[in-house]
Amino acid sequence: MLIIILFLAVVAIVVIFLSHRFSDDARKDTDKKLRSQKKLMTNNIAHELRTPVTSIRGYLETLVDNPSLPEEKRILFTQRAYLQALRLSDLIRDISLVTKIEDAPEMITKAHIGIRKITEEVFDELGAAIKEKKISVDNQIQEGVSIKGNYTLVYSIFRNLVENSIRYG
Repeated sequence: MLIIILFLAVVAIVVIFLSHRFSDDARKDTDKKLRSQKKLMTNNIAHELRTPVTSIRGYLETLVDNPSLPEEKRILFTQRAYLQALRLSDLIRDISLVTKIEDAPEMITKAHIGIRKITEEVFDELGAAIKEKKISVDNQIQEGVSIKGNYTLVYSIFRNLVENSIRYG
């Protein structure tokens, strides 16, 4: 009987040891994948931020280096630099949003969201800017099309898409 108890104790110790070893290996794999994803995301963010910064710098250097540039060109370069600054602000806002999502995913409530309804709300809210740019909007999304997600985040995505279309289209 004592031998059976000792044998079971040894088996239990081996099982515990192996489970810790395998869980450590799994944790190491997960950590490695997480580091790889963070590195990729950091590289992507750096690239996305570099593009508008490079454009802004180019436009401003041209303005500074060429004081005799015709007024028409000065206005054009100033407007382009401004649009790139807006784009940079949008990127920073988006990065901040992603960080919030990563920090507290459990706080984000999900529900079924009607895509047509949310796009109509965005179009209504941005209607003045759409009219000002003389943009024609034809919402062909069918009623009943929905996704499961967070209303505020989905709204932000569609609003960002429409704002960028107005601004850069």
